[in-house]
Amino acid sequence: MNKREFIEVNLQTDCLLNHPLSLIDDEKIDMDFIISVKAVGIIQHPVITRNNGQYPNAPDDAFVIVSGHRRIKAARKLNMKTLICELNHYSSEKEMIADYHTFNMQRGGR
Repeated sequence: MNKREFIEVNLQTDCLLNHPLSLIDDEKIDMDFIISVKAVGIIQHPVITRNNGQYPNAPDDAFVIVSGHRRIKAARKLNMKTLICELNHYSSEKEMIADYHTFNMQRGGR
């Protein structure tokens, strides 16, 4: 990975796309998770990257969610306006997918 930075993402106007491997659309977010986000906020920043043509029909300035799909979905359900995200710049799709799997493995996900 070449570069990492933290940016503020506007949840109402910025285009955030689920990574194609993500199954979050099939999952319901647990109400306890939403209550926790409401009470203490987002503890670990979601990780995103630039679209870079992965979604050819999406805007060039769109972001792809690498990790944090549920956190972003919960923030939207709570009508949060902005969210600090970790923006990673990957040198290849393979590198991004490796991170995607590592994040899921470390949190005990799929």
